Amino acid sequence: MLFSLLLGVGCFLVHELGHFVAAVVSGVNLKWKIRRYRLVFSLNGANLCGKKKAFIGIAGFGLELAYALILTHLGLILPGIIALIHFVSYPFYAEKQYNDFNLIVG
Repeated sequence: MLFSLLLGVGCFLVHELGHFVAAVVSGVNLKWKIRRYRLVFSLNGANLCGKKKAFIGIAGFGLELAYALILTHLGLILPGIIALIHFVSYPFYAEKQYNDFNLIVG
């Protein structure tokens, strides 16, 4: 159970890794900081087209979902539940300037 919980907490790290990898692939340097209880990034003033912004924004949840699905397939249910709760609750706690969904839609 503890191992499964640790892998579940890993969902959040994998989420941020998704943003990082997408930014590197897109040639964008993200500025990272800790804001309250969250690890957040800004685009560091980069003037990006909508497709690159959306790619970086969606990559976090995309990689987190893939990670959770793989672990669920291996029989570890808790990481999938944590990823689902993270996705559903995200719009309610994410500050506007650090909300991934804002990169995707706007």
